[in-house]
Amino acid sequence: MTGTNGGNQRKVYLYLGNSYGSGSTFVVYPLHGSKPLRQITRSWGVYAMADDLWGDVYTTDGNPDSGTITAYTPGGKNVLLRIYVDAAQALAFDGSGNLFAALPAGIAEFAARRTKRLRTLAERTQPTARRWPSIDREISILPASRATDRSPYMHPDGTTRSAG
Repeated sequence: MTGTNGGNQRKVYLYLGNSYGSGSTFVVYPLHGSKPLRQITRSWGVYAMADDLWGDVYTTDGNPDSGTITAYTPGGKNVLLRIYVDAAQALAFDGSGNLFAALPAGIAEFAARRTKRLRTLAERTQPTARRWPSIDREISILPASRATDRSPYMHPDGTTRSAG
């Protein structure tokens, strides 16, 4: 099966990983296949995954001490980049391909297909609260806790908007 990205045909893959700590594998399948194309041994589990506009898949290991976001080219053929951050819990992309990662200090934004951190959006929540970013239709960054605490959120134009 192929997908389109700006008129270009590309293969679509199924990525599987686990979050069981050290010694895990990241497995790549053709979308409708049963035989793995490749298995990548990782030093830590796969905690979250998201794919970008170019078909690259980004994974985070959720390691609280020396975590890594690893991006693989389509099909997991090669490592595109590594971003070293602690305890990334969730990943999301905006319409420009910028990566948003939920970290203990807030939501970090990284430039598309680069390791450059553009900004960190601090969130006022309990220190132990998990942060699961999502991108809405306006490409606003919505912290998951917003639904219960009605805290302000960051709009793509850089302004802080009221949740209520």
